Amino acid sequence: MNLLKWGFFPQGMVAAMALTMLLTTGGPAAAQSGGEQYRHFTIRDGLSNTFIWTMMQDRHGFIWTAGNTGLEKFDGQNFTTYRNDPQNPNSVPGGQMRTILEAHDGMLWVGSGQGLAIFDPALEKSKTVHVADSLERLRFLWTLHQDGNGDIWAGTADGLYRIPVQDYSADTLRANFFLFNVEQTTAGTIRSIVPRGDDAFWVGTNSGLYVFDRNSHEFSSTGPFDGELQMVQSATIWYLLADRNDNLWISTDNGLALWRSGADTPELVKSFANSDLDLTGGYMQGLFEDEDGMIYISTDAYGALLLNPESMEVTVFEHIPGNANSLQATDVHYFFRDRDGNFWFGYHFQGISLMYRDLWNYSYSLVVDTAPPIDPANQVRTLWEDSRGNLWIGTNHSAVMKPADGSAHRIFTPDVAPDPDNPRATWIFGFHDDGDVMYFYNDQHLYAADIQSGTLTRIDLPGTDNILISNSWDDRHIYLGTVSSGLLIIDKSDHSVTVITSLDNDSESDEIPLIDLYRDAAGNLWTYEFKPYFSPVTWKVHAFDPDTRRFVDTGHPFVADINNVTPPAPSQTEPGVFWIATDKGLLRQDYINGDNQIFLADEPSVTTLTFYRVLPDKEGFVWIGGAGSILRFDPVTGNTVSFDPDVNRRPQALLWHIQMSNRDIVFGGFGGYIRFNPDELLEEAPIAFVNLTEMRAGAEIIPLLYDNRRAHTFEHSSNNLTFSFSAINYKSPASTRYRYRLNGYQDEWLEIGMQTQVFLANLAPGSYEFQVQARNRNGTYSDAVAGVLFTIRPPWWRTVPAYFAYLLIIAGLVFTVDRFQRRRLLALARERSREKELEHAREIQKAYDNLKAAQEQLIQQEKLASLGQLTAGIAHEIKNPLNFVNNFSEVSLEMIDEVVEEIDKMPAGEEASAMKQTLADIKSNLTKIHEHGSRADGIVKSMLLHSRGGTGEKKPTNLNALVQEYTNLAYHGMRAGKHPINVDIALETDEAAGEVPLVTEDFSRVILNLCNNAFDAMRDKLETVNANGSENEQGNGNGNRSGNANGDANGSGNGNANGNDGYNPRLTVRTLRNADNVNIEIEDNGPGIPEDIRDKILQPFFTTKKGTQGTGLGLSITHDIIKAHGGKLEIESKTGKTIFKIMLEK
Repeated sequence: MNLLKWGFFPQGMVAAMALTMLLTTGGPAAAQSGGEQYRHFTIRDGLSNTFIWTMMQDRHGFIWTAGNTGLEKFDGQNFTTYRNDPQNPNSVPGGQMRTILEAHDGMLWVGSGQGLAIFDPALEKSKTVHVADSLERLRFLWTLHQDGNGDIWAGTADGLYRIPVQDYSADTLRANFFLFNVEQTTAGTIRSIVPRGDDAFWVGTNSGLYVFDRNSHEFSSTGPFDGELQMVQSATIWYLLADRNDNLWISTDNGLALWRSGADTPELVKSFANSDLDLTGGYMQGLFEDEDGMIYISTDAYGALLLNPESMEVTVFEHIPGNANSLQATDVHYFFRDRDGNFWFGYHFQGISLMYRDLWNYSYSLVVDTAPPIDPANQVRTLWEDSRGNLWIGTNHSAVMKPADGSAHRIFTPDVAPDPDNPRATWIFGFHDDGDVMYFYNDQHLYAADIQSGTLTRIDLPGTDNILISNSWDDRHIYLGTVSSGLLIIDKSDHSVTVITSLDNDSESDEIPLIDLYRDAAGNLWTYEFKPYFSPVTWKVHAFDPDTRRFVDTGHPFVADINNVTPPAPSQTEPGVFWIATDKGLLRQDYINGDNQIFLADEPSVTTLTFYRVLPDKEGFVWIGGAGSILRFDPVTGNTVSFDPDVNRRPQALLWHIQMSNRDIVFGGFGGYIRFNPDELLEEAPIAFVNLTEMRAGAEIIPLLYDNRRAHTFEHSSNNLTFSFSAINYKSPASTRYRYRLNGYQDEWLEIGMQTQVFLANLAPGSYEFQVQARNRNGTYSDAVAGVLFTIRPPWWRTVPAYFAYLLIIAGLVFTVDRFQRRRLLALARERSREKELEHAREIQKAYDNLKAAQEQLIQQEKLASLGQLTAGIAHEIKNPLNFVNNFSEVSLEMIDEVVEEIDKMPAGEEASAMKQTLADIKSNLTKIHEHGSRADGIVKSMLLHSRGGTGEKKPTNLNALVQEYTNLAYHGMRAGKHPINVDIALETDEAAGEVPLVTEDFSRVILNLCNNAFDAMRDKLETVNANGSENEQGNGNGNRSGNANGDANGSGNGNANGNDGYNPRLTVRTLRNADNVNIEIEDNGPGIPEDIRDKILQPFFTTKKGTQGTGLGLSITHDIIKAHGGKLEIESKTGKTIFKIMLEK
């Protein structure tokens, strides 16, 4: 290793060796600040004139000044000037404005050389006070006072005025005037009045001090006094002040006097307990007492004096030429403190100054006084403290020690180039361990410098880009975190270097991560494995055991989506806790308990300036250095305090920091460093005045600042409201922050930052209170709350009359709906009933169609059945003509054969006669054949017509022939059936019946059905008679018992003679034509129709036949056919006789 010499000044000794050395000595770089900060206001800042007579703060916190050109109001940011305008009767009086009084009602009474006026700050209008012509004109106003009764007292150049409480809007006000006449020879000017008990005033004039008796209205002198005190009786008195102890302070153009309560005479105040200042003969001006009883004295030559009347110690505020952070002049006419604790100074010719005490008293130092702040020698790169309490500052050129005793900086610079191969390389001072060794480094080498011996030892580091980012040490080793060389462990004894490139213990890594190393409050070492060049940033945290050199992964959960971070900063009060500023806020990581917390997520100075560093202090606060300010965060309360050093007394950026063992905090950067003790920080008073200035409801604008109404009411159409507000913050208006809440809607406070307007849209009807609070830069909200009550009326449709109307409408609607619903339900029921009926009708129709089809089928079956019944009869009927045909055919054939034989036998002459006779016989036979063949053909046609049905068209029909033919068919059909009986048939036809329009194929079934029913009824009666044991005789023989109804007696058949006690079935069929109808009667001598079924026999499917013998459709179809022909069917029945009577229209 190379041993190099270097230059230094250890403890004041000069080492004369072949060294290059630099020593800078001298006083502090900047004088200590007392913490006072001044703001000055002149014409350039909006002030209309610079000659100030008096000042005051009103109930809203505004500062009012009276000067040579008028009245002015200051709200912390802007001045508003009110001057006399001869053309405007509402302007303030002209002349020098010398006095201001805020009355009990908030009006401002202002007095000038030209008169007295009442100024309305809400309307910004002034009303000149006029009194009766018999009184002296109000002019040359010097002082104003309001007593406990509300009466206004005005001191003028002529005397004293009393203006009692009255209607001040009157053109002429009632007043009393009391002439001040010294010794009845010369009038005097009353410059100041203060109460003296309840019945008198102290009166300060241009000719001394007097007492005014309010009962006798007399002025009396307070003298004479001996010696120097005579000036109280002769000097011009500028101000009087009666303090809280009833002491009277008297400022004159010849000194300051104090008349203590209970004393017989006043005393002169010439000096103070803590000052050599001599006020003898001094020009005293304004007087003021604050809430703490401190006395504020204005002078023309000594500046402003703040006096403690108990100790008689004074603080002098004076003008320091060339120092903007002092008074602007020594001639201060009025000096007072506002309710925020700020001091105000009104000058005769320099305008106004505002002074407040800063929260902190810090010092600012350059590293090298002789170099400008931007010089690299003043670029602080690192800070640390040695074991002796000295502050060490590392720069690009050297190491600088600020001794603990406060003496001058001591600068140490190596006498060799940091890199022989790179002439542009500079030293980067690294750190100092607990002994007398400090370390420099560049890209490749680390140098250990022994302060006492002056030796410089080079320690070669592996790699070519060793950028050191953190360090720590113990008794044996130095631990260095690097950007790309891993963790370097240097043995102090032999300077050997151990390199750890992976935190996975025994493994090696091709990609060497950025490794950061820190020691926590308990002395534990923690390593960070960063990947900071990727977005989002990620890192792993390991606990490091320096004895075993093993790493334990904490497995601590990571916060996602972080893109920028500062180096971790270990807490000085909580082991295992680290603080990191990120673009998501201030991150607290607890590696022991595995906890993450984000604070200040909405603080721009944290989220947008994350490249600055974090310093947790010994009290648990967290300090964050920024571009031009320092933020202190309290993790317990969540409050923040911003400390803003003067732009001319701070580095460009506050990058590096340290807390010393004596609790001092140091922030350094490009351009030096600042230092302060956090225990000496002052608590900033909260903002005392927050004002609601305006409320907008639609197009309506309501001024609120001077509005005495407790509540406002708005129509629902004006439910979009805008509230404007402002806080009085004279120290730092730009740092004012606001929050608001709307009671009745949301009781939680809502932070709105610097916003001074809130827009609330579409508020629901109801009662609300809008409240706003303000805080100063330290984050503490004041107790002052500005609020306004207001009510949003419901829309007309939500008012009580509307509700009554709604009830009526609802009742009407209910009634109407009920009626409608009833009708609808009724209609629905009807519709459903109709639907059911229709459905039922459809079902009936379907059933009817089915029934009709079945009926037609049954009818067809009836036809077939009747056809079957007729078959036998028809066969019998056809048999006779066929017998004739056959017989005559055979006879004709035989005759032809005979003719042929006769011809052969006959001689030629006899042939003609024999042939004629034979042919005549053949002709007769053929005639018979034709007749009976035609008859058979007619029978067949009738049968086919009956079975097929016709066209349904009515045609004129011979009724007698139809009745006769189908009666015979019915009879023969019955005879051909299974149970034939003998029936006597009697046809009684009326030749006048003639032709009747009939559907022959249909009406023929009527005759058949009625005849068949008659045959069935007579058969039943006959069977009943036989069943009762009547004699039964049966015989066989030939006869005509059964014959054709047309009187054909030539048939042959079998007849049964049944013994039946004389009962012979008989069927009588009649036709009868009368005037209106043609009637058909079918009468039988059967058993008759029982009374109980007489009404049912015409119903479909009703039958008295057993089993499957009947379908019950015969009479129903018969009845339908008769009705279809326009006729009627009547039934007459009794025991032994039944008549079916058919009545047809002609």
